[in-house]
Amino acid sequence: MVENALCIARGLSYLSRSVRTVVDLGEQSIRIFRFSPKGLEPELLVWDYKEFALSDRRCDIDISTAVSDHLDRVGFEPLYALVGGGTANPSLMKAFRDFLAEDLFIPRDPRSVAALGAALIAEDTLTSRRQG
Repeated sequence: MVENALCIARGLSYLSRSVRTVVDLGEQSIRIFRFSPKGLEPELLVWDYKEFALSDRRCDIDISTAVSDHLDRVGFEPLYALVGGGTANPSLMKAFRDFLAEDLFIPRDPRSVAALGAALIAEDTLTSRRQG
């Protein structure tokens, strides 16, 4: 089974070669990781945070502030991509847009990026087996 972070990385590398940092907004957690120079594998899982309630507007602002501060402190590079089920929360998305502004890439369907990546990995695997 392919790890979820690798699926997200593969899906995003297909959608944009410029993304360097991924903020995966899950329903219960937030994960932040960066891409390797190849763009296909996450280099480092940095943060898994589960203490905010994603339904409250005040918490949405607190979450985006905490993530933005963390990105600055750790020295992550833009372009930042937002993916995952938490992107369905409009106030959370607004808070991230306010804090990350022009350095932000949001795929057309950010909740399906991992599924896209899994399909691309499957296609890559089948292609290499046929050739190999």
